[in-house]
Amino acid sequence: MGSPERIKTVAISEVSHAKLVKLSQRYEVPLGRFLELCIIYVEKLKIDPSNPTDGNPTEAIKALRNDLVAFIRTQEKTKLDPMLDKLSIASQKVSSVMGDLPSKRDVHLIKEQVAFLRDIGESQNKHLETLQKGFNWVRSTRIDLANNLIRVFKNYLSEREKLNSMLDSKKIKELEEQTIKTMTEFAR
Repeated sequence: MGSPERIKTVAISEVSHAKLVKLSQRYEVPLGRFLELCIIYVEKLKIDPSNPTDGNPTEAIKALRNDLVAFIRTQEKTKLDPMLDKLSIASQKVSSVMGDLPSKRDVHLIKEQVAFLRDIGESQNKHLETLQKGFNWVRSTRIDLANNLIRVFKNYLSEREKLNSMLDSKKIKELEEQTIKTMTEFAR
C-alpha cells in the first residue's frame, strides 16, 4: 500500500454489517482489512459467492474422501486380501513345519545320547579287542594242543608197532582203548 489509494464506501445491510463487525473482531483484524482479506480468499479459492456450493472446500473434501475410500477398498479386494490369504497359508505351513522340528531341549538330549553311544562304542571296541585277543590265544592254544595230540598219537602208533610184535593182540586192543579214552578226556 505504498501508493495512495482511494477509499470507497460500500453499502450493505445492517445484518450483514453486524456479521462483518463480529467476524473482524473475532479474528482481531480491522474492518477494512478484513474485507480485503475476504476478497483475496474468494479469488484464491475461485469461489462463486452467489453459489455457496460452488468451490466449497468441504464438499470437495467429502468427494475426495469418497474417492479415496473407494480406491482403498478396491486395492484391499484386489491386492491386500490375496496377500493376506497367501500370508495366512505361509504362516500355517511355517507353523506346521515348526511343530515338526525338535525343540532346543530335544536337540540337546540327542547330542547327549550321541556322545553316550560314542563312549559306549569306544568301550565296546576295547572289549571286542580284548575278546579277539582271547579268541586268538584260545585258537592258537587249540592248534598247539591238537598238534601235540597228533604227535603223541603218532608216537603211540609207533610204540604200538613195537609192542605188537611183543604182545598178543588182545592186550594191545585193551591198551589202545584205554589210551584213546585217556586222550579223549585230556582233549576235552
